[in-house]
Amino acid sequence: MSRKGIKILLIEDNPGDIRLIQEMLKEAMDTGYDLESTDRLSTGLERIANGSVDVVLLGLELPDSQGIDTLERVLETSPPPIVVLTGLEDETVGVEAVRRGAQDYLLKSEVCAGPLWRVVRYAIERRKVREGLKHLNLVLYAIRSVNQLVTVERDSERLIKGVCDSLVKNRSYYGAWIVLLDESEKLLTYAEAGLGKYFLPMVELLKRGQLCNCVRKALKQSEVVVTQDPALTCTGCPLSSCYGDQNGLAARLEHDGRLYGVLSVSIPAYLMGDEEMGLFHELARDIALGLGTIRLEEDRKMAEIALQWSEEKYRAIFEQSRDVIYITSREGELININQAGLDLFGYTREEMIGMDIRKIYADPTDRSRFQEKIEREGWLIDYELKFCKRDGAEMDCLVTSILRQADDGTIIGYQGIMRDVTEHKRMEEELRKNEKNYRELADSITDVFFAFDADLRYTYWNRTSEEITGVPARDAVGKHLYDIFPNTEATREAERAYVKALRTKRVQHLINEYQLGGKNFVFDITAYPSGDGLSVFVRDITEKSRTEEQLRQSEEKLRLMFESVTEGITVSDLAGNIAQTNEAAVRMHGYDSKEELIGRSAFELMAEKDRVRAMENLRKTLEEGHSGTIEYTFLRRDRTEFDAELSAATLRDASGSPVGFIAVTRDITERKHMQQQLIVTGRLASVGELASGIAHELNNPLTSVIGFSQLLMERNVSNDVREDLRVVCSEAERAAQVVKNLLTFARKHPSAKQPVNVNSLVDNVLELRAYEHKVSNIQVVNKFAPDLPEVMGDHFQLQQVFLNIVLNAEQSMIEAYNRGRLTINTEKAGDIVRVSFADDGVGISKENLRCIFDPFFTTKDVGKGTGLGLSMCYGIVTEHGGRIYAESELGKGATFYVELPISTADKGVTK
Repeated sequence: MSRKGIKILLIEDNPGDIRLIQEMLKEAMDTGYDLESTDRLSTGLERIANGSVDVVLLGLELPDSQGIDTLERVLETSPPPIVVLTGLEDETVGVEAVRRGAQDYLLKSEVCAGPLWRVVRYAIERRKVREGLKHLNLVLYAIRSVNQLVTVERDSERLIKGVCDSLVKNRSYYGAWIVLLDESEKLLTYAEAGLGKYFLPMVELLKRGQLCNCVRKALKQSEVVVTQDPALTCTGCPLSSCYGDQNGLAARLEHDGRLYGVLSVSIPAYLMGDEEMGLFHELARDIALGLGTIRLEEDRKMAEIALQWSEEKYRAIFEQSRDVIYITSREGELININQAGLDLFGYTREEMIGMDIRKIYADPTDRSRFQEKIEREGWLIDYELKFCKRDGAEMDCLVTSILRQADDGTIIGYQGIMRDVTEHKRMEEELRKNEKNYRELADSITDVFFAFDADLRYTYWNRTSEEITGVPARDAVGKHLYDIFPNTEATREAERAYVKALRTKRVQHLINEYQLGGKNFVFDITAYPSGDGLSVFVRDITEKSRTEEQLRQSEEKLRLMFESVTEGITVSDLAGNIAQTNEAAVRMHGYDSKEELIGRSAFELMAEKDRVRAMENLRKTLEEGHSGTIEYTFLRRDRTEFDAELSAATLRDASGSPVGFIAVTRDITERKHMQQQLIVTGRLASVGELASGIAHELNNPLTSVIGFSQLLMERNVSNDVREDLRVVCSEAERAAQVVKNLLTFARKHPSAKQPVNVNSLVDNVLELRAYEHKVSNIQVVNKFAPDLPEVMGDHFQLQQVFLNIVLNAEQSMIEAYNRGRLTINTEKAGDIVRVSFADDGVGISKENLRCIFDPFFTTKDVGKGTGLGLSMCYGIVTEHGGRIYAESELGKGATFYVELPISTADKGVTK
């Protein structure tokens, strides 16, 4: 697979489904994949043919192909893993698609990020496992082919060409080449497969005596040389552009201390592993053994030909041959032996000439058997005998010998050549062991593995096949498919896949259900064409399928719980960085998506004043395992603050080590607001009782002061005294008005509520103040909703509220600028009517804004206000089931809001 990311091809013609898949993949993993989509099958097949697709998401209903035939057409291209997308009603089609060779299927109506991503990754991982097993089987098959070549081929050029063809023919490797060099590392010959004309620049380089990096390294070390990303790391190599994203392997061909050359292949990076390296190393040793055998065979043939040469040339060959040449009498006296024989046995010429040949036999009785056989047949070719060296070491030799006869035909002795094949036999034994190891490796595979010939008769049956079916290999090999498995639909479906694999020479895959020994099994079956037959891997996925379904259901329950709770839930690492969160937390903090929170520090979501305390509490949570419920001030995306309670607990892995935290956050803004309202209401009640008592105590004395001052003014008193009496009376009347206001504030008057048109009510107030607005340069802007519903209220009390707010606005603007602009809006907001009064006066400070509805609180000068106006407004609006509040910044004016519930009879009706 490419290292740059998973390449996903989406073949689907529904724009909505395409968009959904894109969003789901983005939610599951923002990076690490490359999604390409097309709405036509023909275009999709072209993309697949380019070979750059890791997994296909396939819709079956397309403009140019419909139904299961769509899948069949894709499967004919030897595609990457296929995940079929079906509608809710087409689940049976999805199951059938999997039976036909798709990796998996997804219902479009149930597609979500997690399962989609798991299905994609599972399809790719499953394909990688299958390809790894396939590659292992192909390499084993290639090694067997190479061993057969080594056994029969006696020409080095044909051998290396046959090896390269075998390695590439069955796709065990994508490209292979061998170069044979002499002792000075000059090119002798070469062979390649899978590279064609692209290998010619390498040949020219070698002819000039220049070696590429991988060849140079391989000649210097016995281990396999691995070249990763040749296109990047071997920029000077003529073959670097041919490797793509594959790795290169190179190993020297060495046998018996002699270097013959280098073997190199290309292989996908994800198939690399210790087992692959070991097999490749063994392959290089087998090829080197073949080259060594050819070398020995060539030497032997030269010695045999030398026997037929003239005496003069015979003498030269006799002394120069690497094989032992000897002449003996019939009785066993050694008449002559060449230098190779002296060197082999460790004697001098003087010691060996005249020696009884039986002395160098490991078993002297073998001499008699040798004589009997050669005199019966007239000659011996490659007759195996065991000899002893001077030091007692035994060795195996092949003897080729003929009779020495007199002119009358009498046998007078024997002559011939012998070759030490001790090392050759050792290597043959190693080959046999390797063959045994390969067979044991196949038997050790935990999956069911068997092989078919072209007639679907078993040629191999591994140990796992025996265990799961109860049929031993001796009873299975040679039998037909239906001799082992009953003629059921499951067997017939498997047969169709096997026949198709044999016919198309393409891998076939299916999921099948069998009943064996009274038990139900789910098998993952993959059939690989190999030679004239099939190699079949069968994986028991019964428990895995059951577990995956249980896991899917469990994950879905957890996901629904996680997303359905109203509290915000966040999962973070030990440093407090958010790893997962739910939609409630996203909404609580004013963000649009989870991605905006994931990766962010949880402390960034808290007000600056609480961060140090939160960090300390996090440390305690790590120590104690949980935090309890703690109140913090949090931040929304727009930097506004809100109060919330947080409970946290430590998350631990299977070993008990802490890995992070999970926290539940509950917004308590509304709860605190209600608590504050209860406090204000209680305060108003207390002040009301106090005000009622004070008012009653002051009312009688004030009545006397006013009455007597008025009587005195009617008498004949001086103007000065009269003026003083007028002041006394006026101030007493003002005090009486304050007392009246106190009584009004304190009393609970039953209100006469009826449907009220708020627009008309505000208009009445503005008419009352129209003259003052004109003379005070106050511009009034009305923005009344024309279809405003009526509210249930006391006309006079609500008029008092609106009038009080307008009077306060007038005073603020006149005192600040002696003019102003008052903007009044009415609107319907859900089940309420909202009225806003916005002035451009001096505004209200943040400190005073919290107290403006408290009784007796005022910012006016002494004598200009009692501080009861807004308190009375608060009481009236609250008694109407509504809400009054203000927003302001000092120097930027103030806006008062009055919200009243819509009349029950008027909800949903436009007035």
